[in-house]
Amino acid sequence: MTPTEPTAPLPPTTGTATRPRPRGWFIPWLVLAIAAIYVLSVIGRMNPPSKPFNLESLARLPVIDGGRMKPLETVARVNLRMISQRETFVDDAGDTQPAIRWYLDVIASGSKEAHGKAWKYRVFRIENDQLLAELGLKPREGLRYSLDEIAPQIGKLDARARTAFRKKMDKKPMDLLEVKLLELSERLELFFNLANLTSPLMVPPQSPGEEWNSIGRLRADSRKAALVAVLKPTQEQLAVPERFAKITADQRNELLIRLGGYVTPPMDPAVVDRILLGFLSEKPDALSGNDLAERLITLGEIMTEQENATLLSLASAAESQGFAQNAAAQQWLKMIETFQASKPDEFNTALQEYRDKYLTQVSSYDITKTSAEAYYNRFAPFYICTALYVLVFTLCALSWLGMTEPLRKSAFYLLYFTLIIHTAALIARMYFQDRWSVFVTNLYSSAVFIGWGCVVMGLILEKLYPIGIGNTVAAVLGVGTAIISHNLGAGGDTLEMMQAVLDTNFWLSTHVTTVTFGYTATFVAGFIGAAYIARMLATIIRNSFQEPGKASPADLLVFSLAAFGLTAIPVMLVGIGLNSAADFEVIPRFIADILTFLVIAAGTVYALVLLFARASTENLDAQGHPITGTVPVVARAMNNLALDADASKKLTQMIYGVVCFATLLSFVGTVLGGIWADQSWGRFWGWDPKENGAVLIVLWNALILHARWAGLVRDRGLAVLAVVGNMITAWSWFGTNQLGIGLHNYGFDSRLAKGCRYFWLSQTAIIALGLLPRSYWGSSLKAIRGTAVAPLASGTPGSVVQSPVPNLSAANESHARQTKNKKNGKKR
Repeated sequence: MTPTEPTAPLPPTTGTATRPRPRGWFIPWLVLAIAAIYVLSVIGRMNPPSKPFNLESLARLPVIDGGRMKPLETVARVNLRMISQRETFVDDAGDTQPAIRWYLDVIASGSKEAHGKAWKYRVFRIENDQLLAELGLKPREGLRYSLDEIAPQIGKLDARARTAFRKKMDKKPMDLLEVKLLELSERLELFFNLANLTSPLMVPPQSPGEEWNSIGRLRADSRKAALVAVLKPTQEQLAVPERFAKITADQRNELLIRLGGYVTPPMDPAVVDRILLGFLSEKPDALSGNDLAERLITLGEIMTEQENATLLSLASAAESQGFAQNAAAQQWLKMIETFQASKPDEFNTALQEYRDKYLTQVSSYDITKTSAEAYYNRFAPFYICTALYVLVFTLCALSWLGMTEPLRKSAFYLLYFTLIIHTAALIARMYFQDRWSVFVTNLYSSAVFIGWGCVVMGLILEKLYPIGIGNTVAAVLGVGTAIISHNLGAGGDTLEMMQAVLDTNFWLSTHVTTVTFGYTATFVAGFIGAAYIARMLATIIRNSFQEPGKASPADLLVFSLAAFGLTAIPVMLVGIGLNSAADFEVIPRFIADILTFLVIAAGTVYALVLLFARASTENLDAQGHPITGTVPVVARAMNNLALDADASKKLTQMIYGVVCFATLLSFVGTVLGGIWADQSWGRFWGWDPKENGAVLIVLWNALILHARWAGLVRDRGLAVLAVVGNMITAWSWFGTNQLGIGLHNYGFDSRLAKGCRYFWLSQTAIIALGLLPRSYWGSSLKAIRGTAVAPLASGTPGSVVQSPVPNLSAANESHARQTKNKKNGKKR
């Protein structure tokens, strides 16, 4: 075209081409929508019924229990959980009812002879077969029994329980039956304390300076005052010489036996008179309520029938008059009576009148806080978090099989969503306890806080290294700590303080928080180390299938260890999840046992299939020469799980960085603990087991760093040492509490002791698998050779092409590996 020729018009500008959405882009949003719907469904069904009886309003009433103000619903939930290990129960009609309904039925049950509705509810969990046999009961699904079923053997149970209690106080060994007898006895005592209204303190003060009181204590005080008022003039009347002379010799002997405890009363009349007049001149105020009642009954038997009836009538009237002086207590009795009579309208009216008239001395702040705690209990945030962490783990597991990036992002976003709920729950606990900036006050709160910290660190690691490991570790530790907290929470109110010495917000928010963060970081590093070893096992499996030639017996042995070891990890996690689901009663125990057996069987079969596939693969050509094999379909997932140079480098960096963080936090926390000990107990260091456990974490993390800096370990060695850190941290966290000695011997639980044992065994097995020879997997960690970036063509993006430099042949690599095996002193 010449300069004089007209130019063709340019095509119209259409703008930048729209980039197509990646495959599965909608999955993260779909997962978040499902999680949001699940949370909203919980909110929509968390209030107890308000008709016909207004249980919702009753549940929010403030009471004092365990040294703090809480809603009545918390008392009901805690006691039902301690008795039944559940916070709901099934009534006679087979309907599931909230704990507050059970509590109302308990306090309306009347005396032991009345055997009210609550006696018929199957809420007492008895797991021991020997104890069931002692009670004449048969095992049933759910392992729960009613008080009516237990009642015939209560006398026998009490005698056996007292013997077991004495052995416990004397620190003598008890067998399992004695332990379970004592547990059941304590649960029965909880029930009767509630039924007798001796706890909680539910009668609020009616004027400034008054204290909270319980109806049971008010009754006892009124009864004692009435008995004293009647018994004192009665004794004076009987001591009058004319009246005293009318007491027969047999009656005098009976009085000596019953009042003085004589087995053989003295024969001298003068001695008998002197002793009896001494009894009649005693001041009744010094006697207990039971002794007063016993004395009044005994004296009534030597009086005329008319005199005795008059005494009982006066005592009853005096007791009623004394109790009637407390209008708030009377209002409680009115509510109980209307509930017993099935008069919901009158009950609701009495309840509203109580709220309007008798809570004037309770601050609006406390009323608001107790109401908020009731809603918190119903929402059960940590239970919701547990379910969401399980979903995160499921997404992580599926991401290794296919659609890796969409599922990884789904798990990442869902972790953020769950972390918001977890964080809100921790803040709510601070609000209920009035301890801002204090995350840890007892073993239960340490578990939920460690879980929170693990999720935070997992999200940070996943943001820095988006390879799915951060998500997986966060999910596993989130579920694991939730299971631990669930078991710890079965022992009582989770918001109560563990020790009086802990009642210092400054040290709780500094030393305890810092040390617990040190636990958190050490666990995160250890589980990343376990993930490294798991991927190392996958690498062994993949490399073995690709190995030229027929596998030797030694090769098959290592392959079988890798196959069974790698399979055992998910099987163990799923088994723990199913067992916990049965504990949470999400599924029946027998179904959990069947599913666990099937999972173990499936894992075993899969490992055997892998082993058979490898043993039957020879990787020879038609002439019998070794050739590189391919990974069969059954082991195709190993391609995603296997390590390469980049993955190994990232995992090593993650472990190293987290261990540095753990070392700093553990050291600072331990020093702060020493300063606190010096202020509280007068010594900086006392070789207490808990203190020794804390310093063990510091020393072990320092050992890991020095081994790395000195070149004593590389990537695999760092991972193995980090897994050992799990065992040491578990010992410091729970193991020291099981010793029963030292200033930190609180929180003993046989389930924790057993859990520590199984956890240490699992970590030992992982460590042993991590020591498999490096020659079977180390070649995959070498940088990829033979690839180069082609020169950029004009207007085209860069692409990766094969370099003319050939790769090392598989046969040469096999020869190099065999030569390397002969060398000694290989680095781990």
